[in-house]
Amino acid sequence: MLEFPIPAQGTLSQRERVRVFPDSNVLTAGIFSAWGLDKAVLSLCAARICRLVFAEAVREEVEENLPIRLGGVDADGANRCWTAMFV
Repeated sequence: MLEFPIPAQGTLSQRERVRVFPDSNVLTAGIFSAWGLDKAVLSLCAARICRLVFAEAVREEVEENLPIRLGGVDADGANRCWTAMFV
């Protein structure tokens, strides 16, 4: 059974947070879904309950797919979208 430390203040420090290593499908689906497990994973990371960690190859794949999912937005627009969400 997994056990997670619970600090006295009720917030997890950077070191204690569970790290999540999603693939590009989870990131893309989480960005564009209104609800679901993919969105839940990103929401947990946004709430700083979990820490989002991804490989360079995953970032590159999501950047390639963003323009397609955004309906023909150019690479610069996709880069601005990515930066707004994850930087």
